[in-house]
Amino acid sequence: IAALDTIEKIRDLQRDEEIRTRVFSEWAYVYYRASGWILDDTAGTPSDEVMNLAFSISERLRARTLLDTLDAAGVTRGSSPTGGQPSAPPGIREIQDAIEDDQALLAFQVGRREEPATDRSAYGQAWVFVITRDTARVFPIPERGLLEASVPAYLGLLQRRDGHESRAAAKLYRDLLQDALADLPAEVRRLIIIPDGVLHQLPFGTLRIEPEGEPLAMRFEISEAPSAAVWRHCRQAPPVHATIPALSL
Repeated sequence: IAALDTIEKIRDLQRDEEIRTRVFSEWAYVYYRASGWILDDTAGTPSDEVMNLAFSISERLRARTLLDTLDAAGVTRGSSPTGGQPSAPPGIREIQDAIEDDQALLAFQVGRREEPATDRSAYGQAWVFVITRDTARVFPIPERGLLEASVPAYLGLLQRRDGHESRAAAKLYRDLLQDALADLPAEVRRLIIIPDGVLHQLPFGTLRIEPEGEPLAMRFEISEAPSAAVWRHCRQAPPVHATIPALSL
């Protein structure tokens, strides 16, 4: 944690938005690697303390990525309530307090593993955190390099609209969701997806258990958020009532 604090302090010393973004992107692998080390170092199911620490590091990375996106869009630090500094990420218990009984939050962390040591950005691990009202678990998933090959291939098949994507949809389901959804409480009907990396491009609702099975969107109401912290913030914000009607597709 002290190392991550130092990285962020160095980043914040850079006054130019482009330089700040570039400095942080060079060190993003440290977050993946730190979280991966923590989870890999446990035998079997990690303890609540270990899982919470790894989850917090993952959320910390998402917070910085969002700030970099704002920098790239020209949003000034002064417009942020925290002056451009991310607030402390919520822990798993805080996320659980915001989750309803029929919801489950799936937060993906797509790092790389078993890559040459000369490529610093290649270190890390890939996981999915599964959080419900009363439980929290974490499962390994394919590393970033494999998903960067399989997801675009699936999207290409999906665009053909001729049914050839069904096997690929079932394969991605097994890789990303099979373990995560296997033991969900029976009352869960809504999924909150927190993607990472290439998974931002993946329409999760099109995945299926079997090639001939129904799409995931037929079983669950699916929504996405850039981070668990942002999702929780939106849940806690006062409702906004529109003054004019809108049609949303």
